[in-house]
Amino acid sequence: MGALSVEYPVAVALAESVTVLPRGPGWWYEPKFDGHRLVMHRTADTTRCHTRSGHTVTSAWMDLAVASQAVLRPGTVLDGEAVVWVNGQLSFSAAQARGNSTARRSAALSGGVPGELRRVGLPPGRRCRPARTAVHGEKGRAPSGA
Repeated sequence: MGALSVEYPVAVALAESVTVLPRGPGWWYEPKFDGHRLVMHRTADTTRCHTRSGHTVTSAWMDLAVASQAVLRPGTVLDGEAVVWVNGQLSFSAAQARGNSTARRSAALSGGVPGELRRVGLPPGRRCRPARTAVHGEKGRAPSGA
């Protein structure tokens, strides 16, 4: 079997609002995390991050891009929600600040409150390799070159 080729940016599945949850075989559910939708594309040399609309946002989430180098194999595409925890709770305003910041400002924000990518879109029984549920930025460690 040949290597799978993935085009960048990757189209993502989008949720639909419904009044009643569907039932039956093949349906599965996941929690909604209040953050920024983020797709990480790990290449042999780097990790690129983009939004669901295809805009590159690697500089805003550099701590996650750097952390992914240690946990994602080259060729991996991970679709998730970039979130920020403040005082033990998800903070959408902190995620907004990160997502809308310059590279310099993002580095300062991630040094105090690192981001985390929570994956979405994997059906039950499917595992992401390596088997981790999140990519975590590192508190107090600003990415080099930021």
